[in-house]
Amino acid sequence: MILGAGIYQVPLINKARELGYRVIVCSTPGNYPGFLLADKVYYTDTTDKEGCLKIAIKEKIKAVCTSGTDVAIPTLGYIVDSLSLRGPSEISSVSASNKLLMKEAFAKYGVSTAAFTVAENVESCIKAVDEIGLPCVIKIVDGSGSRGVEIVYSVADVNDAYARVIPYTHKPYVIVEKYLQGVEMGAQALVYDGKLLFVMTHSDEIHMGNTGVPVGHSVPFHENPYDEVNEKVRVEIEKAVRALGIDNSAINADIMIINNKPYVLEIGARCGATCLAELVGIYYGLDYYEVLIKTATGTLNPDIFAKCKKGQPATALLVTSDKNGIFDGHRPNISHPNLVDYSLDCKSGEHIRRFLIGPDRIGQIIVKGNSVKETREIGYQILGQIKNELMSHIIDVL
Repeated sequence: MILGAGIYQVPLINKARELGYRVIVCSTPGNYPGFLLADKVYYTDTTDKEGCLKIAIKEKIKAVCTSGTDVAIPTLGYIVDSLSLRGPSEISSVSASNKLLMKEAFAKYGVSTAAFTVAENVESCIKAVDEIGLPCVIKIVDGSGSRGVEIVYSVADVNDAYARVIPYTHKPYVIVEKYLQGVEMGAQALVYDGKLLFVMTHSDEIHMGNTGVPVGHSVPFHENPYDEVNEKVRVEIEKAVRALGIDNSAINADIMIINNKPYVLEIGARCGATCLAELVGIYYGLDYYEVLIKTATGTLNPDIFAKCKKGQPATALLVTSDKNGIFDGHRPNISHPNLVDYSLDCKSGEHIRRFLIGPDRIGQIIVKGNSVKETREIGYQILGQIKNELMSHIIDVL
């Protein structure tokens, strides 16, 4: 069973079928590409844990998995516990999906993280901002994809910021945390049978809207994987994983580096989006979607990362639009010897949104090379060519 049918679950669905599995997909109805690829589809909300469990029992599933989304993780953990499957437990899944529970666990286990407090209304948000100090971040605890996150630089911003985040949450509270200003980065990791098999640090390409939204990544974060920052990050990731009790799961971490010290902003019990699974695969010279499936089925060889070749630099960037409009179907024809992947998600006649949050993406490119500097330069060059041509084929609408 794969929870979700969006663009970030498509490679997982394809790989599972390629490995010979019958794939059941659960997702709310919508124009999701995974529906066309699965062996069987259930139009069930992935947050409906009882509904998804009934389907899992009916279909006699052997494993459950997802990628690129936090929303389905508590349901995944519930199914794992209920059917004694491989994967993160319900307790760890809920803790990794609720930012308040996560931050409380971090504080308890000494994970380096930003100062925070909980707020139930505008007044308590203002009080929290005053106590923590500006700038602050107001964020919902149960969202992903940069939804429901606002940076405030003055007390006057709080009322509007609170009003913008509240529609995205099902909880009666938000958290207010110190906005850390440093070098933002991330890490992908995998824990299997209680052992952290790898930690791959990566830089983040950030689009600043209402908050910072990842529009791409480059690996490795530092050319030397054993440098001081990378080693410190590994230590904090291991502490964070143990704080939340996550096992048999991919890990996606957001980190801020200040004066060479890593602060874990949050982690998810799943693989990251924005081509991060592909970058792990390129960096280690393996198929990471296959690794995710074998982790869920309990068939993974834990020595795989120790034996593989490490260190292929690569950059992934999202193709985005600078305006709203209708796509007329024209696809720029791009080729380059360093180009690993180039794809557009949009179809002719589809409404395109100006990029503000992750789901507004309309495609992706992935480039590999001899250094991160080279891959970023080539990546942005190719991205510019695509966007220059593509923008004229997104027709303005009134």
